[in-house]
Amino acid sequence: MPQAQDSPIRVLLADDDPDYLEVMAELLELTGLTVFTARTAAETRAVLGAEDPDILLVDRLLGDADGAALAREIAASASLRPRVALISGLSTSPDEQAGFASDGIAVFPKPIDVERLRAFCHGRQVTSI
Repeated sequence: MPQAQDSPIRVLLADDDPDYLEVMAELLELTGLTVFTARTAAETRAVLGAEDPDILLVDRLLGDADGAALAREIAASASLRPRVALISGLSTSPDEQAGFASDGIAVFPKPIDVERLRAFCHGRQVTSI
């Protein structure tokens, strides 16, 4: 979804680790992004519907759901079309990365490369690692 030049990019960060969620939200806000957070798949869906973010960053292992499946569901949705990225502390094989890329999902391994994440959030193309 296009943004007006003076309109901040809206990011939904979904992770079940409250400490990680807090630190990452603060880091993203320092780069000028508007950040919403969610700790479960249900909260993620609710915030998506209420706030219509431009970007969804979802942890691969949400406490109540498979974050990868949620990311694919959102990326494939005709009514919800944020740019989607999966955040994972697990290693991701080249075949898995290719599968996510074909679904339009970027992959960011933990710990996150902040410059790469910033580039993604500002609409620049990033390659999977």
